[in-house]
Amino acid sequence: MTSPTSKKVSRRKVLKAKEARTIGHVLAGAAGAWLPFASWCFAHTDNLPWYGWVLVLSALSYSAPTLAAWSGKWCGHMLKAWAFTVLLEGVLIQPILPVLSYGSLALLVAINAYDAFKRASAKKERV
Repeated sequence: MTSPTSKKVSRRKVLKAKEARTIGHVLAGAAGAWLPFASWCFAHTDNLPWYGWVLVLSALSYSAPTLAAWSGKWCGHMLKAWAFTVLLEGVLIQPILPVLSYGSLALLVAINAYDAFKRASAKKERV
């Protein structure tokens, strides 16, 4: 005879493979979010040397195609998407109105994190 305490009831939910998220997906999202933040920090540094601007442009070059592809989906025209991208990336690095720069930073961090996480989570074909 078994006692009521001898039966172990597992209350764990078994996740399907497509529902599981690995640390790699989270790291991809964090890396995607880090680049606009890093470029914002560099762009708002006084007396930034020339190589600092190379780093800013590198981060913006990474972010711009992602942002243009994302905005192209909802605005319906790639010229509008690229205009939005240039505007948002440009406002990010300008120090004249900090509130606009903070807003651009928040949008770019969210968009890049989402896109990097989504791409890392996509099922890849094996070669």
